[in-house]
Amino acid sequence: MKNTCIIIDDEPVAIEVIKTHLQQLEDFEVKAAFTNPIKAAGYLRENRIDLIFLDIEMPVLSGFELLSSLPDPPKVIITTAHRDYAPEAFNMEVVDYLLKPISLDRLLKAVNKYHQAVASDRPHQDTHPDRNEGHIIIKADKKFHKVLFNEISYIESMNDFIRIHTSGHKFDCYERLVGMEKKLPPGKFLRIHRGYIINLDKIDSFMNTSVQIGDKVLVMGKKYRETVLSKLQDDQ
Repeated sequence: MKNTCIIIDDEPVAIEVIKTHLQQLEDFEVKAAFTNPIKAAGYLRENRIDLIFLDIEMPVLSGFELLSSLPDPPKVIITTAHRDYAPEAFNMEVVDYLLKPISLDRLLKAVNKYHQAVASDRPHQDTHPDRNEGHIIIKADKKFHKVLFNEISYIESMNDFIRIHTSGHKFDCYERLVGMEKKLPPGKFLRIHRGYIINLDKIDSFMNTSVQIGDKVLVMGKKYRETVLSKLQDDQ
């Protein structure tokens, strides 16, 4: 199912930039775009939307005023040319705050934050949510890929980039391992070495100094060993 969104900005050029970026993401659908925030407010009263890309400084009604008028607002990503509004925006629990001009990479990071926010809102039957839920969008081979968390076996640091190993593919992404670690659900993934993050569900066996996933043996770093072994033994 696609995530539905609308764009509210009094600058048509800014709307087109966001539309163009979102066209590269298969799981998003732009349902409408508005240069008039009053009309946007009317649309939101009649239609349920997952996400708003919202400018702040607009004539007649500001983005903050529009957001405050909604009784049950959807997720919001702010898009603005002004840095000064960030504290107020995050006090209103927006997903992210994008400064214009908005690059594709920066919008992608915001979209990943949106997915994390949606996942954290999802009710669970117990204290152990379904660890197979969720995905991440990554850029590799000049394309964007939707990778399910349960398809990832492990992630490897290659100095200048990281390599995501899945059951059928390898994706090379120009990102640091520490940055990727923050995007992964901690109950499912675990750092075992400064160069490796593993999917706990993919472990075939482990010893005191290593884990095996498929035919790959991954050595634990001394810094991580005690925590890793404790976690693995608790999961038995």
